[in-house]
Amino acid sequence: MMSARLLFDLYTSQSMGETKFHGAGEYGKRTLLDLIDYMANHVGLHLSIAYRDDGSMEPELLASLRSAAGVRLVAVRAVDDIVASLEREEYDSFYTARPYSYFRFSLPSSVVLIATVHGARKVELYSIVGNWYSLQELVYRRGNPLNYVKKFLYRLSDSRSSSIVARHIEKFRKFFSTSSASVITDSEHSKYCLLGMMPALASEKITVIPPPLMESDEPDRAVLQELGIERNSYLLLVSCNRREKNCLGVLPWIDELVSSGRIDKRVVLVGLSGKKLPPLRNPDYFIEAPYVSRSRLSALYEGAALFLFPTLNEGYGMPPIEAMRYGTTSIVSAISSTVEVCGDKVYYFNPFAKFDFVSRLLEGLAKPKDPITLKKAYDDYRVASIGGTAEFIFREAVGK
Repeated sequence: MMSARLLFDLYTSQSMGETKFHGAGEYGKRTLLDLIDYMANHVGLHLSIAYRDDGSMEPELLASLRSAAGVRLVAVRAVDDIVASLEREEYDSFYTARPYSYFRFSLPSSVVLIATVHGARKVELYSIVGNWYSLQELVYRRGNPLNYVKKFLYRLSDSRSSSIVARHIEKFRKFFSTSSASVITDSEHSKYCLLGMMPALASEKITVIPPPLMESDEPDRAVLQELGIERNSYLLLVSCNRREKNCLGVLPWIDELVSSGRIDKRVVLVGLSGKKLPPLRNPDYFIEAPYVSRSRLSALYEGAALFLFPTLNEGYGMPPIEAMRYGTTSIVSAISSTVEVCGDKVYYFNPFAKFDFVSRLLEGLAKPKDPITLKKAYDDYRVASIGGTAEFIFREAVGK
C-alpha cells in the first residue's frame, strides 16, 4: 500500500524580520518534532518538510530534521513555491500552523488541507478597539512617521465602515470553503469565534487541541547579571514589539507607581525591537532586552517578582503557562481565551482600565500565588498537551 504524502509547512514557522520568536512559529516547530516521534511507531505517511534555507532555523532543529528517518527536506524561497508544488499534485495533504500566509491563494481541492488557526486576531482586535490599535503603530514605531500617519488615516476611514473586519472574515471564509479542510484550534474561545465568522463551516470540522509545549532549556541565570538585576527585583513583559501584546500601553501606569513610591521594581522588556518607549519619568527603571534564547527567557521567568501579560487578544496565551513552570505569579488581561486557559492560577485585570491594572499589580506583589500550585498546574498542562496535535495531523493525512 502506498504511503500518504504530507507536506508540512515549516517555512512560515521560521523567524522573519524583526520577529525572531513568535508563538505560532514555536507551535509549528514543536508539532513537527512530535509528528516525527509519532511516525516512529506508526506507518502509512511519507513526510516532506518545506523550509527556508537561509540560516534562520536553529542549528539543533535543522540537524534533528536531517537525521530523522523517513523525512525529506524541501528548500523553498517563498510560499508561492509551496502552493506550486500542491498544484502539481506532488502531495496528498498539506499542513500549516500559519494559514494566514496562504489566504491570497486558492489551494487545489484535491489536497487535504489541515491547518491550525490560533484565532482571528485582526477581526477581534478591530471589533474591540478599532482605531486605537492603529494609533499605537503611529505613536510607538521607530521610523518615518509620515508612513504611519498615512497608514493610520487609511485605517481610520476603513474602520468607520467596518471594511477591515469584513475583509478579513471574507479571507477566512474563502480559504476554508473547501470541504476537505480540517481546522485545529487552541481553545473553545477560538473555535466559537471561527464559527461565528464562518456559519458555513461545520462545528465538527474544528477540533480543539491544547497546543504542545516547547522544551525549555535549563535557565541561563547569567542573563540577570548582564542586565544588572537580581531575582525578585523586577517585573517582566515579553514580545514587547507586538502591538497586540499591549506592553507599551501599560508602561506609563507602572511609571506612575514608581514615581509615587508604591513599587520599587525594575521592568524588563523582552523583544523591544523597532519600537520606542513612551515618555517616562523614571526611564532608568525600564530595561530594554533583545530577543533572548529559551534558556535566558527561562531564567527571566524564574527570577521575576511578577509576570505581566496585558494582551489585547489571544487565541490561547502561552506565556502565563510558561511563567507557571517556575512558580511565578502572573497578572493577565481578562480577554479572549485567557480566562479559559489560565483558570484561577493568575490575577486578572481589564487591559483598558488603568486602576484595575494597578490594583492587580499591587495585589500580585503583595499576595503571590502559591509556587507549588503553579508548578503542578504547569505539569498537568504539559501532560495533557503531549502529542495530541501530531496524532490528529497523522490521522487526517492518512485518512484514518
